[in-house]
Amino acid sequence: MALFGLFKSKEQKELDATLRKIQDYVFPNGNADIKRDAARINAITRGKVAPDRIDSFTIGCKTLLHVSDDQNDDNRFVESFIRRSDGAITKDEAYEMYVYFCGEATMMDNISRMMGSGAGTDPNLHAGLASTVGVYHQGV
Repeated sequence: MALFGLFKSKEQKELDATLRKIQDYVFPNGNADIKRDAARINAITRGKVAPDRIDSFTIGCKTLLHVSDDQNDDNRFVESFIRRSDGAITKDEAYEMYVYFCGEATMMDNISRMMGSGAGTDPNLHAGLASTVGVYHQGV
């Protein structure tokens, strides 16, 4: 066991660095993005995921989507989201989560990556893109 991380093995340090890179990519604005996504997931699921689990639930679901080889297999993700919720959410809610992560959340994260830190959390940007997001969400 590493004492305060001072004696981590090379493999553990590499794993930690890789996980940090994934986290930075999935949530380019860090905690602000996690809170944004968790609030939306909480609304989509109508509070069915316990408040003390909503952040970790959101992080796990969104990260799974980003690290998976086939992001087009929506049924696989829907079933995974339902299992992660311990059966608390419906298939429709899980599918709406999938659509949110692939649509609006991805768009806002990409804007953040292009424009710099904080851009994807700007409320003015959200308001300005509201109609675009609606179209994107509906798959039109």
